[in-house]
Amino acid sequence: MIISSNRKLSNEVKQKMDNLSQDINNTKKDNPNSNDLQIKEQLYKSIAFSVKQILEECQNSQLDYKNNLKSKTTRQTKYLDANLTEQQLNDICEDPEKVTQLFQQKLFNAPSIQLQNAVSDIQDKFKDILKLEKSVQELHQLLSDIAILVHQQGEMIDDIELNVNSTKKNVDKANQHLKKAKEHHLSAKKKYCCLMIIGMVIIVIILSTTLS
Repeated sequence: MIISSNRKLSNEVKQKMDNLSQDINNTKKDNPNSNDLQIKEQLYKSIAFSVKQILEECQNSQLDYKNNLKSKTTRQTKYLDANLTEQQLNDICEDPEKVTQLFQQKLFNAPSIQLQNAVSDIQDKFKDILKLEKSVQELHQLLSDIAILVHQQGEMIDDIELNVNSTKKNVDKANQHLKKAKEHHLSAKKKYCCLMIIGMVIIVIILSTTLS
């Protein structure tokens, strides 16, 4: 059945997303400077975004189908009893036991083939509605889980970017200090050379005077 197949695929996607998330976390711990880390993170975000879109479309389609099915079932139920109020119809659509009670009553009063077929058709539709409701709930939970995973990965990525930016700033500051230190060193060296030259000139003058 399509619903069962969707549920199975959704669970497989969830498992693979969990595995990929765990793989990224392991890479961050074991080899944070790996070139593959950024690729994995971008791949994860891209896949998560696509999966989320697909699941949302699937969820919306199932909700639309459920609403249409419920509307058709309501019309068929009215065929069994045209005097049912809107609230009674809603109660019947939400509670299979009430549906069964109504069907048994109508079948007992007028057990025609046409009525039996209508009852059987409506019962099948109610089973589909219940399955759809469960499937939609599971999809909603899956979407929530994926959103949490993406959010957690996003926070980790933001932390890494923050640390990288902070490290870059520290490196830039260190380079500036080194540059200034180098400039000071060169300046001091120049002053030292000048003093040496001046000293040598003074010595030459003194020697010349002495020799004269």
